[in-house]
Amino acid sequence: MVAPDHHGHPAEDLDRSDVTAGLTPAELLALTDNQPFGGELRTGWTEAAQLEQNLEWATALVAALGPYRAQPLLTILPPQARTRVVAQALREDGQRALSLLSGCPRPWPSALSEAVLEALAEDPKSYVPTATIELVGYRAAADDSSPRIAELLRQLADRFADSRAEPALRRAAHLIDLRRQMLGGLR
Repeated sequence: MVAPDHHGHPAEDLDRSDVTAGLTPAELLALTDNQPFGGELRTGWTEAAQLEQNLEWATALVAALGPYRAQPLLTILPPQARTRVVAQALREDGQRALSLLSGCPRPWPSALSEAVLEALAEDPKSYVPTATIELVGYRAAADDSSPRIAELLRQLADRFADSRAEPALRRAAHLIDLRRQMLGGLR
């Protein structure tokens, strides 16, 4: 136990001590790999990073644990870093990563819109709720005017032919085309 100093509180002494021995959060996390109580340490560090809103720890924990296990920490990351992490998860894990989108800032950048639409189009046998498809389509259309996004929306509409989502996706693709034409006419 730490004895109180003249300030009167043991936690003050602990705060001033160098408990990390000069190691970065990433280095400390690496030391816990395959160690007894490593999981407990990471859980505690995750909770502390979230409570303290500590960017350095949040960044290290998301890199070490991945976006799913460290999902509460994604909101601590700057918007561009958060979007990059989610887009990478979409490219690697496809539709599984759709659950991470709620933490992404809007408007979505092109890279994220593309990653979302590609993930949705990748597995024609998987089930994705129609409302989710429509929402993603409109977000992508509202956030971008790239021909690639319009093409992906049309491909997704083909995948969901004869569903309620098809007309919404085609309208979103058409909206992008119109926006691009209007912007081209202004130049």
